[in-house]
Amino acid sequence: MTAHLLGRHALQLALVGSLFLALPAGLHAAPEIHDAHLNDFGEIVLKGVAFGQGPTVALYDDFSDIEILGESVNLKPQVGSWFKAQSTSSVPFIDEEHGNTSLFVRGDGVSQLEFGVNDNSGPHGLKTFQEVYLSYTIKDLGDFPGPGGTMTEFSTQSATKDAWMMFGNRGDHTGYAVSIGEVAGHDLFIPGWTGGGFNIAGNNTRLTPSYWPHDLRQNWAFGDWNTKMFHAELDPQDPYGDAEGFFSFLNKNAYHVNFRNGNFMEDQRSEGVPYAVWDRIKFFVWMRLGDADVNRVVDEIYVAIGDNANARVLLTNNDSLENSTRVFHLPPTSWTNSEIIAHFPDYLPGGRIYYLHVLDANNATSESLSLCQGCPNPPLLFPVQ
Repeated sequence: MTAHLLGRHALQLALVGSLFLALPAGLHAAPEIHDAHLNDFGEIVLKGVAFGQGPTVALYDDFSDIEILGESVNLKPQVGSWFKAQSTSSVPFIDEEHGNTSLFVRGDGVSQLEFGVNDNSGPHGLKTFQEVYLSYTIKDLGDFPGPGGTMTEFSTQSATKDAWMMFGNRGDHTGYAVSIGEVAGHDLFIPGWTGGGFNIAGNNTRLTPSYWPHDLRQNWAFGDWNTKMFHAELDPQDPYGDAEGFFSFLNKNAYHVNFRNGNFMEDQRSEGVPYAVWDRIKFFVWMRLGDADVNRVVDEIYVAIGDNANARVLLTNNDSLENSTRVFHLPPTSWTNSEIIAHFPDYLPGGRIYYLHVLDANNATSESLSLCQGCPNPPLLFPVQ
């Protein structure tokens, strides 16, 4: 099936086959995309069935609207706003293949970013959450960070905590926070490089069993894009017990999903932390450079919190996630069981085929829908007289 879509851009679309993502338990009817078009606002409208309920996207920044003001950077996310942001850079990084703009976090610029939603009812003035989905994409233009890190080798020491989720500003150090009258804890770095592998854990939070996404180390794309995706959903009746969630990654070498079997939060009530919630995510606040020549950029930071946080619309450069080498999140502005309206990037180059995928809150994925901006219409075929 092929359709021609008209809006601010013209697109060609066709349904193509895609492998289903393995579900953690049981079978579930997968979403189906039947049609898509661009509306007058440049958003993509997907029609179909079994989309389920959608997420609440609290932050989305693809850095396409950043402003360079001398040596400082003004960040302007497409959805939401940064709670705190410190960034310096002389120029943004432009990916020539896909046209997207990325932000230097170490090297030609230094960036430390903090996600949080202002809410006066929160213990620290931020909205609390027990379910979250986050994604970010990084690329090393130089060495991997840390002592001994090179363009083809990892550091021999603990070196990175690119995303660090916690409750309170010093959720990474409960003892210190409580000593100064701040209730803070429940930290998780997602993931951290330990010197021997990637690990999801915290300074205060022990995960049982431990959570080592070994496939990420085995398939790390040195000098290329690595997208990391994470979902955590606590049981409100037992927040310190087994939780739902996964860690996944996508790069030119692999796409892999590691579902969680264990906890995401440890009971810290005896340490003075009575709240079983998170309220912020810090990006790139800790990195050990060592002797490495580090020049790391970030693209596409996406955070959804609350129910169905991991329901999502993805745009990739292959009809299956398993064979894709690049992935973009399309944050929805509305989501029903039969229609999704989502932000569509206007920087993608014309004449290139991309593929849409809808994943519901049960991690079932649709067959993909191919699309092409600016591709010529196929010729009409007539029977020979």
